[in-house]
Amino acid sequence: MKQIKKTHAFSLLLAICANTSYAGFTADGNVSLRSHWIDRDQENQSSPYSGVDKDHEFTGHLNTLWEYTPYQVLSSQLGVAVRRTDLGDPRKGTRVSRANIKYTDGVAALPYVIETGDFFAQHSSRSLRRNLKGAQIEFQPQTETRQSIQILAGLDSNEWDTAGDASRYLALSWLAEAEHFGAFTLGHVFSEDSDHASEQRTTAFAWNNSTSFAENQHHIEWEAEWLHHGNEKNAGNGAFASIASRLWQGKTRLQLAYELYDNDFNPRGGVTGGGQRRWDASLYQRTAFGNFNASYNQLNFFAGRSEDTSTQIGYSHRFFQRVNLNVNMGKRENSSPFGDNKNRSLNADVSWSINDYHALQLSSSQSEDTYTSNFSGGDSRNKTKRQDITIGFRSVGNLWNGQWSLAPKLSWRESTSDTSRSEEVSPGISLGFRHSRHDLQLNYDNSQSEIDNDGFADARTKNYRLNARYSYQQERTRWSIELGQFVSNGNFVDELTEDTLLLSVDHRFQYRDSTTTNPQAALQHEFSPVDPLLALTHLVGSGEFAVAQAVILSANPASQINAANRSVYTGQFLPGEFEQQTLEIERRHGQLAEVRWSIDLQGKSPQEVERIFERTRTQLYANLGEPTRREEFGSIASLANGELNKAVNSTSLLRLNEWRINGNTLRFGIPRSLDGEAKLRIYFQPNFSNGLEDSWG
Repeated sequence: MKQIKKTHAFSLLLAICANTSYAGFTADGNVSLRSHWIDRDQENQSSPYSGVDKDHEFTGHLNTLWEYTPYQVLSSQLGVAVRRTDLGDPRKGTRVSRANIKYTDGVAALPYVIETGDFFAQHSSRSLRRNLKGAQIEFQPQTETRQSIQILAGLDSNEWDTAGDASRYLALSWLAEAEHFGAFTLGHVFSEDSDHASEQRTTAFAWNNSTSFAENQHHIEWEAEWLHHGNEKNAGNGAFASIASRLWQGKTRLQLAYELYDNDFNPRGGVTGGGQRRWDASLYQRTAFGNFNASYNQLNFFAGRSEDTSTQIGYSHRFFQRVNLNVNMGKRENSSPFGDNKNRSLNADVSWSINDYHALQLSSSQSEDTYTSNFSGGDSRNKTKRQDITIGFRSVGNLWNGQWSLAPKLSWRESTSDTSRSEEVSPGISLGFRHSRHDLQLNYDNSQSEIDNDGFADARTKNYRLNARYSYQQERTRWSIELGQFVSNGNFVDELTEDTLLLSVDHRFQYRDSTTTNPQAALQHEFSPVDPLLALTHLVGSGEFAVAQAVILSANPASQINAANRSVYTGQFLPGEFEQQTLEIERRHGQLAEVRWSIDLQGKSPQEVERIFERTRTQLYANLGEPTRREEFGSIASLANGELNKAVNSTSLLRLNEWRINGNTLRFGIPRSLDGEAKLRIYFQPNFSNGLEDSWG
């Protein structure tokens, strides 16, 4: 069975139906209850729960599937949330978080799928890529050339009670795919803002194709778009092109991408801003002497006459089968009429897998930032240097038919500028124990910093964080308790103590007719080793750890670190995503137990974050279909630079998508984390340690 490469979900759904023989009724879902208490005198910025006081929430999700025949399927999704909080959160009270009904008829004279409620419109990231509330219908004429016609109408709103005040969309697209010529798409989007004051019409033409010759694989994409502002005379144009090649049996991988949008190209439903030009290039080369990778990115903004250019070069190699070396050098320059900023960085880490149970890792980084201001009052220059050294050890073992883990670490950081010097020492330790239904995790870290300022009094600060989490799994019910303490003090700051308590219970239910089989099982044939992240979803819980490692190595990762019962890789593991990605897999009893994927979002603008998020979500929706649950709140694009971490930790920004695959859970989004740094994450494991929608990272 060959998967249609375009993102139309109907093609995938029909392929699944055509390769399974089942009939009957299926229902599954979950109900969860959480209570979160914070005891504090003042706000403690070292806590990841800044902005939260008292929060209690009940959520329920129900998914149903009526399978009349293998080709006629009716499905529905319903999510309800009841939230009580002391904060002025618009999500207080009772609300419908998701509602969707979909019917597929693959045996009609003209096969179709019709969907209403919450759905994902994915025409193009440049014209329309939004979660909408409304309806869409898709037809697939039965011709020698694969065709799909899609019509949709929807409102751009996260909440049902405010949908009437949201922007409106009406769109039409046509897809045609031939075996040797690739896929062609023609689409048109009409949109109107909530005040009916502004109209836009966007037309897009796209082509993509995968070819193979001389044992080399190539994927080409091209797209051109035209935008007309209904109430204005001006119009905008945009273009995108990319090529990805795997050469010489995968030893060489090359990716090139180019984007160009004029000042008037700012489609309402897209995630790409106007007035910019972007170049992306990456190269990976595997040799007998090690693996080399390089990347180049250039972004120009026409209106502000600014330019951002970055270059990365890396080298990795494995010595003696147990020692891994990774070295990365980077340079980034940003120039604008206001000033110029230059950054130089060097990172290196060495990991030694002593045996299957013990591993040692040493990492070091150096960076230098130079900022020159160009204001009329005269040029000013400021230089900052930073050095980081971290040494860590990880050990795992078996105890009482369970598995324990121990991971101490010690970090040192020094930062100097023209007017100050700071030094920070941070010891920490993590303990874990898993046994049958029990899961216990302990985390502690302590940081002591000294800041010497020229002409000012020196500052001394101490922070420590202690977090303990215990969960108990009883069949389909998981009980969790989490305790945390965050303390800060110094010579200029009174001691601030914050105590946290989280209680949660999550119950999953499932009903199946005796004649019903899981339709998700057909997905295992959809992925190839070229898509390692998606291929791993069928190995969790039952696949051998060595097989999972082989799947990842087939994608030629840029670096690899083996640490006791886990392996960590960097590279590009999700197709269509150009950002550097981290992929971590964990072993338990010789099998693949967990998969964790992430992209670091630190230092990226809100526009970059939204573009990366939407691009990644599109890949998952195209391969996995609509999620079984989705929680979304707040706007990424409306954030100012540097506000992402605060927005995520205060729950004013929430992104969560969840799929159930072969009895396991895949989560994608931007969750809270104990270190307070927001990352784009995909976690896939049998069960999460808690049912909290915002702190699973």
